[in-house]
This record gives sequence, C-alpha cells and structure tokens, in this order.
Amino acid sequence: MIDDSEDKSERVSIPPDFFSTETGKPFTHCKSCERNLLNADVHYVVEKAITSNKKYNTTDTIFEYALCYSCYQTTLKSMSDTSIRNIQNYFIEHGERIQQRIMDFLQGKAKVNDLIDFCAIKGTARKDLTEYQIACHCIGENINSAYPPLMIGYEAMDEMMGLLSDKTLGEIDRFYNDIIDIPPEFRDILSDRPVFIL
Repeated sequence: MIDDSEDKSERVSIPPDFFSTETGKPFTHCKSCERNLLNADVHYVVEKAITSNKKYNTTDTIFEYALCYSCYQTTLKSMSDTSIRNIQNYFIEHGERIQQRIMDFLQGKAKVNDLIDFCAIKGTARKDLTEYQIACHCIGENINSAYPPLMIGYEAMDEMMGLLSDKTLGEIDRFYNDIIDIPPEFRDILSDRPVFIL
C-alpha cells in the first residue's frame, strides 16, 4: 500500500488516461471531502475502471474517482485486516513483474503509458482486455514516480476478489453506493470487482 511520506523522486505530469472522463481534465477535488487536489503538496489516488467493446472499438468508464490520501486511508481502514494482508501478499507473490516495471520507469526505460499498457500481474496487453482498472498516486498536478501507475486486468481482479472477506465486500459495496456514481448499466459488472488496487 502507498504512503504519503515526503519523497524527492522526479515527478511527471498526469497523463490523460487519469483525467476525469466527464471533464477531460485532471481531477480537482477529493470525491469524499472536496479537498483541492491540485495544491502542490497534496497526495491523492486516482482510480478508474474501464470496459472495452472490441467489436465496436469503443471504451466506457465504469467508475472513476480521486481521493485525497487522508480519505483513502480512512476508507482502507474499514477493510478487514485479513483482506488487506491477503492483497498485500498477492502483490508480493506477483512482485517480480511489478518491480521490473518500476525499475524500467525509474531508469527512464518506460513511460507512464507503458506501465498501463499491460496488466501488472498477468502481463496481458490492454488492447486484449475487455475490462481493466488503472490507478496512480499523484501529488498536485503530477504523478508521484516513487509509486508508478499500474493496470490490473479482469483475470487478476477475479483472483483478488477471492481474497476479500465478507466484511470487506460489504465495505466495497458501501463505497460504491456512497462515494462513486455508478451508471445503472454497470452495477452488475461491479458485483464482483474490487476497488483500491494500489
């Protein structure tokens, strides 16, 4: 899980993939507390779930949100310790590919978009996925390169869902209802999808 400790790593501008679908611009306020996210010292998380129709070559945003780090941490604390531990272990188990991507990014061998073109867990290309989630840790108007963005495809999401407790699943449902504005046509899709992939 990320933390908001001060870092001196290089920061890069937030790419359009992490802009608000509604405005076409970077998120400006925390979805929960309305804190201004574009102040230079504000840490926050952006996460989006995307569905892709290969037949018609279209994509739709299932959900998207930006949470300041304080609200993000508060929501994480509502999850069970068992769920958090299971997800952390899952990422550790599959950490080799993720660590290599981070090193490539920090060494200038990969750009932000390179990191979200393939599932961080399975390696599946985004162009071959019908559903995926992307997430990044930002500071003000930039991505925090100490925590490079990642993309998770639906196969890995299914595996992650199997690691969550009933308590956590209930909290995810509450989060969907209270924080995220989910279009009705996508609610069935979200019945078995996690949030908080960072």
